[in-house]
Order: sequence, then structure tokens, then C-alpha cells
Amino acid sequence: MSRWLLWRTANCDGKLLTNSEPKKRRRKEVKGRLSLRPKKLAVRKAVILAAGLSTRTYPLTLRKPKPLLKLANEPNLCHLIRGLKSAGVKHVVLVVGFERQQIERRFGNDFEGIKVDYALQEQALGTGHAVLQAEPFIKGEPFMVHGA
Repeated sequence: MSRWLLWRTANCDGKLLTNSEPKKRRRKEVKGRLSLRPKKLAVRKAVILAAGLSTRTYPLTLRKPKPLLKLANEPNLCHLIRGLKSAGVKHVVLVVGFERQQIERRFGNDFEGIKVDYALQEQALGTGHAVLQAEPFIKGEPFMVHGA
């Protein structure tokens, strides 16, 4: 049994209900007791990592960053931001580096009602460093990270 299922089906006394017990009994015992699951967090901010050189997509990315490569006649980043918008994200921080001017020109400060900010990663020092560049825009709020 997975950890999530065990955690989800634990009652307030700490007793874990196993799969061998009938489902109705498990639901009945868990229902009406204090929930152990955390409250659902509404994530309104997203960090999109778009600073890499994208060497695996050469020669397509010699002069154009990978997030601007077209997919279904639009840049991949457009599809990604629209998907985040449909998930309830209101603010996107793009971590940019290589050819950042092209990305900034394409998306501006607002893309289809979503606020867009840019964090500059001057040297490629890894994913963790890229996320740290977005820290001033996040301000301690919950956020999701997505690679472009």
C-alpha cells in the first residue's frame, strides 16, 4: 500500500486502516473525524525555467530560445502559459538567459491576462540556482516550477 493511501486513510487515533478491511468501513471511520490531510493550497504563481541553451535542439536553437520554438503554429511557451492560466495561475515568473530579449519582446509584462515578470540567470548554474533567481518575485507564497 502506498504511503499516500496509508496517510489518507489514517484515523485520528493514528490507527492505519488497511486494504483488507471493507471500503465502506474505512470511509465510515474516516468520515466525520478530524482530517489529517492538509488544506488544499491555491497556487497562484508559477516559475518557468527558460534560461538554458537547449543544445539538444541544435540547429533550431542557434538563434532562437527553445521556449519560442513553434508547436502547432505557436511558441511552446504560449501553450504552457495558457495551461497554467486554466489551472488558476495569475502570475508567471520566467527565468530567462539565452536570447532573453526575444522572450521579453514576445510576452511583455502581461500575456492574455497573466502578469509576467522576468528573472535573469546570467550563468547556467543549475536548476536550483534558476529557481533562486525568481525568489524576489515569489515573496514566500506557494508556487510551482515548470521547465520550458
